[in-house]
Amino acid sequence: MTEYAAREAAQARLQARQRQVPDEEGFITVTKGGRNAPARQEIAQNLVVKQNEKRRGLEDFYRFQHREKKKEKAAELTRQFQQAQEKIKKMKERRGTFKVGWHTNFYFGTHADFAQPE
Repeated sequence: MTEYAAREAAQARLQARQRQVPDEEGFITVTKGGRNAPARQEIAQNLVVKQNEKRRGLEDFYRFQHREKKKEKAAELTRQFQQAQEKIKKMKERRGTFKVGWHTNFYFGTHADFAQPE
């Protein structure tokens, strides 16, 4: 596999040189790949991201598509809200009741101040 990659890299370098060097008559040889190919991998990735964003922009071309998408999103949010409410309700049921008594003020004074009456 490394041999293949090395051959491809050598071929790419040769083509790059051919794009830059004019022949004996002064003409530059036209080669496959274009003259303004991205020089770095990050630039190529940014181009791909931009192209994907353009494609996404065409999803909601018509108004009714946009409205339907908003309705679906609102329905999804209400469903998630109801699930969260049910989860909170179950957690409260599991917690049980909280009894108010002498032990609730335990941390506000010394232990002797809040001793149980006999």
